[in-house]
Amino acid sequence: MKLPRITYHSDVQPLPGSYIVPQGPRARRAYLVLTSREVKARQPRKNKVWALEVERLGQAAVPADAVTHPIYWFSRDRKPRPGQRRGA
Repeated sequence: MKLPRITYHSDVQPLPGSYIVPQGPRARRAYLVLTSREVKARQPRKNKVWALEVERLGQAAVPADAVTHPIYWFSRDRKPRPGQRRGA
């Protein structure tokens, strides 16, 4: 089963009860498994949030409280808007 791809945003702070599931060592993305409705309400409206069962993920889930260093968080890479492209 393919998990939905969810990324962390700087304006959304992980609350107790949310879990992070890394996609892989080489991947520059991370799964943010949300189990709290408060976290889901604070998400930006453009980004859909999926609540996953932590028991189904097993030991791959890491509590968000244990992850404090920003190196574990990855920003969402998207296409730049027209007029905001740099270079060329």
